[in-house]
Amino acid sequence: MPQLEFTLWIVNCTTNWSIIFIMLLMLNSSILLTTKDISTNIETTNSFNNQLSNWPW
Repeated sequence: MPQLEFTLWIVNCTTNWSIIFIMLLMLNSSILLTTKDISTNIETTNSFNNQLSNWPW
């Protein structure tokens, strides 16, 4: 029986680590998406400012 308990413990640890790994991956991709959005927003703001400065006031 100790063999079975050991196997269960290994499976349990592996499952926990895979869940943590998946959560980290999802977190990482969401962070990447957010930074991408932020950089896009910055680019949009910059182009808008450039257009404003191009107006003949």
